[in-house]
Amino acid sequence: MYSPSSWNFLGLDGFETNFEDAKFIIIPVPYDSTVSYRPGSRNGPRCI
Repeated sequence: MYSPSSWNFLGLDGFETNFEDAKFIIIPVPYDSTVSYRPGSRNGPRCI
């Protein structure tokens, strides 16, 4: 069963602070070089 969620990290409602005051920033970058013969890890976060 697949239920689409928002594109925010962990489904949060929005930004909690502005960019300048943030202590860390999460940038969702797909990384498919761990398996050379079959791409697909970029779809993992959407499936979770």
